[in-house]
Amino acid sequence: SWLSISWNGTKFCALGGGKAATSTDGISWTLGAGFGPGVGSWAAPAWNGSVFCSVKDGSNSASTSADGLTWSASTLPAIHNWASVAWGSGLFCAVAYNGRDYATSPDGVTWTARQLPIGMAGFQIVFNGSVFCATTALKSVTSSDGISWTSIATIPAGGTSLAWNGNVFCAARGGTAAADTSPDGVTWTARSLPDIVNAAGIAASRDVLCVTGNSSDAAYVSLDDGVTWEETNTIPNPEVGTFAGVAGSPDRFVTLITESEYCAVVLNENASIPALSTIATGNYDFSQSVI
Repeated sequence: SWLSISWNGTKFCALGGGKAATSTDGISWTLGAGFGPGVGSWAAPAWNGSVFCSVKDGSNSASTSADGLTWSASTLPAIHNWASVAWGSGLFCAVAYNGRDYATSPDGVTWTARQLPIGMAGFQIVFNGSVFCATTALKSVTSSDGISWTSIATIPAGGTSLAWNGNVFCAARGGTAAADTSPDGVTWTARSLPDIVNAAGIAASRDVLCVTGNSSDAAYVSLDDGVTWEETNTIPNPEVGTFAGVAGSPDRFVTLITESEYCAVVLNENASIPALSTIATGNYDFSQSVI
């Protein structure tokens, strides 16, 4: 089951079911040999310019890969429900779903245990080029270096998924019709999605934001920094799973479909594109879904 995906500037990297795959367009995929980083729930991999790095839920496992296909294991300082990892200021920062513990690494191999100033459920972390922002279901914290954290702030609806679009952080809360935006990770403004979405993920493609839900066949997009949202055309779903993680490149979003070998592709411009592709073989249906 494909669960997590990211974009490193040149290609998408998807992880799940003990497998890894890469694609430059979300349509034609290269499947890694063996079990990728290993069986389990791995966070969307972060990229530091040289290697991808991911962390595994319910373990002390991390893994790195130069190409997204061949992975090498490393060890985190402790067993946690590791949920998210980001690269910035010369460090990978990995946060867990609950508690205060987090870890940093300059290379994804050697890790240092650290503690955040708050500990609540739902941690996600993103680096916007200047600061890390880590969110929980209720709070956010920021750091310029990944070590010293300040500005504990309240998020109106809470954020279990988080993205940066070049202008704002946007946090979406699963099981609600709520989203929140912030230009700095400190001051947050409540926003509303068109419908209740059990948010599977949120991503940015240039300045366009996209939220996918794991209980629907739609994606919701915002062209104005999360202020207003609209539903895209219905995304083709083979009806074998629900939507999982989503990632954005400069011209498209790719969202994974659990319990399957499928992903869905949505362009962020007025162009026609096959929207449902098969990760394992590269075959796809010619359904269309464009913003």
